[in-house]
Amino acid sequence: MKITEPLVIRDVEARNRVVMAPMITNLASPGGYPTDEYVAYMARRTSSAGLLLTEYTYINAVDSRGSPNELGLYSDEVVPKFYRLVDAVHSRGSKIFVQLVHAGRKTKSSIIWGNKPIAPSPIPIMEPVQEMGINDIKRVINEFGNAASRAEAAGFDGVEIHGAHGYLVAQFLSPATNKRRDEYGDGVLFLEEVLREVRRRVSIPVGLRI
Repeated sequence: MKITEPLVIRDVEARNRVVMAPMITNLASPGGYPTDEYVAYMARRTSSAGLLLTEYTYINAVDSRGSPNELGLYSDEVVPKFYRLVDAVHSRGSKIFVQLVHAGRKTKSSIIWGNKPIAPSPIPIMEPVQEMGINDIKRVINEFGNAASRAEAAGFDGVEIHGAHGYLVAQFLSPATNKRRDEYGDGVLFLEEVLREVRRRVSIPVGLRI
């Protein structure tokens, strides 16, 4: 196996085995759209990488954003704004996945439109957080599915769920941040339900960073 050989992920074939990991750039617009600068940044990376992953991309316009200038697939209305990003990568012969995230407690109310951060348990990191009720959990699971559907509609070749770096999925998985006594006290259930919903909603490959 050589790095120059194609990388096949189900029915997606990248021209080589060089993959650009997702990295926050702060180049998105305040509304979560890919700016000219972000599109150019990603297009330049196609010179070596057969597969690119976007920076972490928030799934709702309520409580999921982690940075002010972060990509967001929070509404059907933003889908057309991602076409040119996907086209810029595809036109240069590379594939592109979008990484989806909910920041959970790893954010501030000033970043999430004045709302209170939510988490599996009310353990603060930067400011007080609200423990998620069952309705919150079901809502977020559905929002991951919605965002994945938008990614497929925008032409992305796949999606990756961000389950690392202390964001919401990781908060459920860690006993340091998940003190729940209900069925979601085992954080694996939340992750399983997120993955199941996303897979149910899309036909493109689904990955997990953990």
